[in-house]
Amino acid sequence: MAHFGSPGEDNWRETQVLLDILPAEDPTALDVHIGNPPPDSLLIPGKPLLLYGTAYNAPDKIVTVSILLENGRLLTEGVAEVNDFGYWELELFIPDEIDGLAQIEASIGQRDSDEFAQHETKVNIGTVQ
Repeated sequence: MAHFGSPGEDNWRETQVLLDILPAEDPTALDVHIGNPPPDSLLIPGKPLLLYGTAYNAPDKIVTVSILLENGRLLTEGVAEVNDFGYWELELFIPDEIDGLAQIEASIGQRDSDEFAQHETKVNIGTVQ
């Protein structure tokens, strides 16, 4: 419940939202998110990139992060460990002389299993003109 104002006064407002809390063993109780970089960011080639995000109920507490070029070619990939609070971070290097659109994918679990989740974000790779 969230509220503001004082109970019984004209400025009192409240709202309630029911949350369905799933047990950890529920196959739908897992997900992964990318916090950095935000969508449509400009990544500078030749520089390291700090990626981070959250994952909950990640199998083996591992997140796989891939950066793919627009044509589907794998540019770079790495693995991050998820801590007890669901936070993960990883530094990947963007090679020189790369220019164009790319997609960052963060995934947990095995692609062909029920325990799989993936989050994607589009970014631009290039230099500031």
